[in-house]
Amino acid sequence: MPSSSSSSSSSDDFRPPRIETDRRHDFSMTDRDPNDISRHLQVTWVDVFGEPEGLYSKDGVWKCSFKCFEGTKNVCYMILSLLCAPIAAFWWGLSLACLGFQYIWCFNPCLRCCSIYTMCWHECYSLMLKAFCTPFVKAMALYFSKIRVHFTRAFSMATTSKSEKEALLKRERSFILEDV
Repeated sequence: MPSSSSSSSSSDDFRPPRIETDRRHDFSMTDRDPNDISRHLQVTWVDVFGEPEGLYSKDGVWKCSFKCFEGTKNVCYMILSLLCAPIAAFWWGLSLACLGFQYIWCFNPCLRCCSIYTMCWHECYSLMLKAFCTPFVKAMALYFSKIRVHFTRAFSMATTSKSEKEALLKRERSFILEDV
């Protein structure tokens, strides 16, 4: 008859090892954007409004506008975040969990299977390329490496006589015929 201590130790053997993580850096009440992911979202007064030199409103209007902007922005954001943030957080947590599950348990194994299945085709394709295409490409490279380009100076139609023009054209034609 097995003792109770041996049965509890055997059940402990099947538990996965516990991994201790430091979660203090994941949540902060003071630094709410430690990775600076919202740096493009500038919504302070000085980032949105600015009066250039020569177009100043009255000081009272400027101060009243500032207070209206800040008050409306802050109250509206608080109400929206109070009503929608928990639902949005739930939705995004669920979406990212599903995405992680799909990637870890569906996409990764599927991609690995495809990689294993297509390895044979990859090897055959690579062998065929080396056997048939490489010699052709090397032959074309050798063929095109024999082409020579000759540059000649252009002559002016106004200052060159007709006989000089004909002699230059004849000489250019002879260069072209020699290369072919």
